[in-house]
Amino acid sequence: ATMSALTDPNAAMEVATAWAQLVQSMTPSLGLEASAMGKLPQALCIIENHDLAEHAVAWFIEAGSTMVAEETAQKFWGCFDGFDEVKNETGAASWATQRFTTAVEHAHAALCSQLQVASVLEAQLGSQYGVVSRCRANFTAVLFGSVPDHFYQVLYLFFERQFNEFGKVAGQVGQVIMEEDEEMDVSGELLYDAEDHSTLSESQLVDQSMSDDGDANSGWSTEQFRLHCSRMHQIGALPVAEEVFTEMLYT
Repeated sequence: ATMSALTDPNAAMEVATAWAQLVQSMTPSLGLEASAMGKLPQALCIIENHDLAEHAVAWFIEAGSTMVAEETAQKFWGCFDGFDEVKNETGAASWATQRFTTAVEHAHAALCSQLQVASVLEAQLGSQYGVVSRCRANFTAVLFGSVPDHFYQVLYLFFERQFNEFGKVAGQVGQVIMEEDEEMDVSGELLYDAEDHSTLSESQLVDQSMSDDGDANSGWSTEQFRLHCSRMHQIGALPVAEEVFTEMLYT
């Protein structure tokens, strides 16, 4: 702390209160206290005025890493407990998909909570500390610092399930296109939506097919798959996913 904070009781109390507010902004759960977040900018202003910004950033990064190691990672990897007992069963792909999506949703929520605080720190203390990028990098480094072998198998089953479901929908769309082709006139009229007369691409037809049918049996949709991929990217799981995806392409 600065000399003024050490010698002036009022300054020391001010710094202690502001620091407590910083600590309170991060809770050992997925959510953050809204009231604490609202008071955080003012607390950071006090911390900065006492030349403690660098220490605040260092504490936040360390605290975030600890939270990932002690809470997020435990819940994330715990989702895959029992895989050895089901990996050879007929429902292994469904099991892997459900557990994987649950784990990714949890990790993504935890990351967003940390990034919310990191964004406030970066906005208040300045971009020179790179709080947001460091927060994200540390989150990924801790979460995927040690990847168990069975996680690759879980990912393989997850992608296999996604591609199988996509193949079903693509087959339905292919049938629709063939039927539409048969109805085309000799001038080669484009496939269009009767309501808005706009040309539809095959990917749009897949999405439309999913929205029309709902695929109630599997709950699968291209939008859901995109969401899963986006969350994988954000939590830093894509390097592992790319390894598995490459293996699938060449086997």
